Amino acid sequence: MPKAEEYHHIAAWGRVMGSFPYYIRDEQERAAEANAPLNAIHRPKEEGEPWGTADEITDDELRERVNDWAEEHRRYIESK
Repeated sequence: MPKAEEYHHIAAWGRVMGSFPYYIRDEQERAAEANAPLNAIHRPKEEGEPWGTADEITDDELRERVNDWAEEHRRYIESK
């Protein structure tokens, strides 16, 4: 089961959305508890629906930016 800090795409998506750090951490915890895909960006609106993932971002430039920021986040976490 992944650890919360491994949900780098949630951190990146939170950055895009302007989310507060505490909200991003909460979402990462929820993702880990739900065993969501590692490229998850947001939780489902309804119970039982799948998590939204970076692969579903239809804007190519935005998807690339989120993936780049997720990689930045991964490197930062691993450097600690």
